[in-house]
Amino acid sequence: YKEQVKVLREREANLKPGCELFKLDPPVYKEISTVETDLGLLEKIWKLAEEWDMMWDNWRTDPFKKLEVASMGSTAAAISSSVVALGIKSWEIAEVLTKKIQTFRKTMPLIQNLKEPAIKERHWTTLKSTIGTENFDPYSDNFTLNTIFEMKFNEYADDIATIAMIAKKEFEV
Repeated sequence: YKEQVKVLREREANLKPGCELFKLDPPVYKEISTVETDLGLLEKIWKLAEEWDMMWDNWRTDPFKKLEVASMGSTAAAISSSVVALGIKSWEIAEVLTKKIQTFRKTMPLIQNLKEPAIKERHWTTLKSTIGTENFDPYSDNFTLNTIFEMKFNEYADDIATIAMIAKKEFEV
């Protein structure tokens, strides 16, 4: 489409000398400007979507113990703000990207609770019992966000919040 717009702009430029010769105002093609604007917005939203997907792929496959929750939250907020700033809510790509980010942001409390520094081995044992599996090692490089979502930790978010709160209170004592 960019090439087609370029051709149309060249055609528009070629008309100007003829218009000047006859002392006519050159035609203004608002549609071309609209298409140029939309193409620019499309490039920006797809770049944001690509950036988000790349970040998400890294986060979900990196070892959980190495994730930086604050950075994740600020990145999600920044990309979300950028999407809103584009003002293209009705485009499917914007809706899909916004939904992905909102879904991620809803899981942030779960991630923050699991990253609670006060959680010790006994708390992980309680969590494993609550979830009903011993099939993960929270200290392993294989323990990732993928693991957390595959094991449906989100279904136990309230229990995990309670365990994290208990761990924190115990640590404070």
